[in-house]
Amino acid sequence: MSIPKIKICGLTSLSDALTAARSGADYLGFIINFPKSPRHMSPEAVRKIIGAIKPNFPKIKFVGVLVNQDLSVAENLVSEIGLNVIQLHGSETPDYCATLRKKVEVWKALVIKSPEDLKNLADYQATADKILFDAGKGIGQEIDLTLLKNIAVDILAGGLGTYNVARAIQIVHPQIVDFNSALESAPGKKDVDKIRAAVAAVGIINQ
Repeated sequence: MSIPKIKICGLTSLSDALTAARSGADYLGFIINFPKSPRHMSPEAVRKIIGAIKPNFPKIKFVGVLVNQDLSVAENLVSEIGLNVIQLHGSETPDYCATLRKKVEVWKALVIKSPEDLKNLADYQATADKILFDAGKGIGQEIDLTLLKNIAVDILAGGLGTYNVARAIQIVHPQIVDFNSALESAPGKKDVDKIRAAVAAVGIINQ
């Protein structure tokens, strides 16, 4: 079983982003233009963090998380901020994904709470680069892994922390694990020790 790559999402400060980068994260995620979230960041703030991180960590990729943004806004953010990936976490259609994919790598998040939530999976698999399976928008709830046991899981999110990530990896074998609220000391503020412990927990899966 291969070790999945790691995304630390919901970053709101340069210090937290540096901790994630130094700990070995492969992707850093920022929630952009979504004031309803305590992890909301402005495009300018994200651009500054990426500008500070990128020269010293050239292998890290930067993910902008968007919710129901106009397509033109999403396209402009790619070059404006320097994003490698756009993660769509709203009701964006497969056609939206296909169009944006011409500009940048696209991840489409699907909130999975029952088998019914998988009905459009094939349409999104055909139009997005990767599918992120989640239990909700930053609510810290764990996803029901039994719903994903017969699915090739690109990205697994939903309440992942040091206490459950090894079990989740062993059950659904995701390509990428996505940590967010379980690594916080307060909404929008990451805990240094939790970040380091989570990355370490993924790294010892095969040991």
